[in-house]
Amino acid sequence: MDKILSLLQDFDVAKLLPTPVEFTQDLQIIMRVIVMVAPLVVLGLGLWYYLAPPKEANYAAGFRVYRAMGSVEAWQFTQRLAGQIYCLLGIGLTVIMSILCNCFMFMSPMTMATVAMVCVVVEALLILVAWVYIRYMTGKNFDKKGNRIKKEKKNKIQSRYTAWHAVGNPDAICESLVYFAYHCISDRTFPDSF
Repeated sequence: MDKILSLLQDFDVAKLLPTPVEFTQDLQIIMRVIVMVAPLVVLGLGLWYYLAPPKEANYAAGFRVYRAMGSVEAWQFTQRLAGQIYCLLGIGLTVIMSILCNCFMFMSPMTMATVAMVCVVVEALLILVAWVYIRYMTGKNFDKKGNRIKKEKKNKIQSRYTAWHAVGNPDAICESLVYFAYHCISDRTFPDSF
């Protein structure tokens, strides 16, 4: 018991705690890692999807979208598109976030944590937007079975911008009016179907 008491008398809790300078340096490193993980992962995924995607649809690897799983053509289209978008997003985020990380040394710990949190939220939102866009483009180009959707060539005036399709749809009404005005100004003619 005397040995334990003698050890505790020499024990100082303050020696275990880091100094403010050490704490700030450690916090800078932690915040840099947190901010830079997502851009580097997105860049890595983009390079993988673009340069060496899985050749056939599978449930283990690759950018998996229901419509892309239907055919090899749809799968390759989706992988290439995901690779391009994620590469661009990863490069952009890596450059911007590395510049912000270099500014961490001039910030107080609380400001640094706030900026890091905002950066992570912005990264997550941009990744979500890219994910939704890739799914949208795959759905726009391929049907549920993975067959490419054939685009019919129609006269734009007759198929898209008629007054009848705009009835009851405010967005279509505005779109039709804008197209009508553009067509009249550019061609100096009155569209037949309007």
